[in-house]
Amino acid sequence: MKEPTTRMNDKCRECRECGGEAALHSYKHVEKVGRWTVTNASSMAWQCRVCRAPQLSLDDLQNYQLRAVKTALCEGKTEGGVLKYARKALGVTQKELGAIIAYNHETVSRWENDKDEMPQAAASALVGVLCRAIDGETPEEMVETARRIKEKRPGDETGGELVVLPSRKKSNCA
Repeated sequence: MKEPTTRMNDKCRECRECGGEAALHSYKHVEKVGRWTVTNASSMAWQCRVCRAPQLSLDDLQNYQLRAVKTALCEGKTEGGVLKYARKALGVTQKELGAIIAYNHETVSRWENDKDEMPQAAASALVGVLCRAIDGETPEEMVETARRIKEKRPGDETGGELVVLPSRKKSNCA
């Protein structure tokens, strides 16, 4: 996991909650993903020495959300609430997610509303997308990549072939 992104210096910082001194400590983050609770106890974060409040940036929180939903999907949790959480953590619409994983947005909607079950191939593609996001690829870049791929295979509206490209960077997604 990336080191916490916001800090005033390498030693300590001031707590936003109580004004106390904050320092890097081991940190356990708990995230509710759909109806599942995912705990990440493998990182460091700035925490106040007085009130113990974590000092997380928005980037830190998004990274925790992406990793939590990736964990849930890898454990086979593919119901609608998990998919909706993944989409929102990525910051994309149903249409954009559908384009990225090569499925129609109506299909994504049916999965999110538990009208249809998400196939394992789509769940695997979504895990790949989450890894790309964890590695720093933006949703806009993913949509553009999907658009370029679609141009190379016109007429494929069914979502029959999934294309999840690896990140261009060294992966931090474990």
